[in-house]
Amino acid sequence: LGETYGRYGQYPGTYDRLSLYGGADTVLGAAAPDPAALFKALQGVGAATTQNPDGTLHFTYTTESADGSSTTTGDATINADGRIARVALTDTWQSTAKGRLDTGTVTSTLELFDYGVAVTVQRPTDVVPAN
Repeated sequence: LGETYGRYGQYPGTYDRLSLYGGADTVLGAAAPDPAALFKALQGVGAATTQNPDGTLHFTYTTESADGSSTTTGDATINADGRIARVALTDTWQSTAKGRLDTGTVTSTLELFDYGVAVTVQRPTDVVPAN
């Protein structure tokens, strides 16, 4: 509680893409637009993958740290052009980092569309240097 979100960290260097959730080797970081990159990231976290009856990809993986763990389940949809159209995740986590057991569930949906359409991007106003 009391945490402020909405700030953007600017890391040193030049980049040609938006990092959604970590680097390109993380599951959501790899989700745009190449299914092979997403599958590689899922393999990297030891995900179990299956195909849903509707043809979408279902995955589950667990990560652990000294303070807790997180289990993520999700589904990825590929569009007619063979690009990722949608990734839906549910992450259930637990942590003892604050000296007590905290738990929670986070759901996220990433939808990608209009590949190739020109866009105009403006720099966010609340940017802080990150190390």
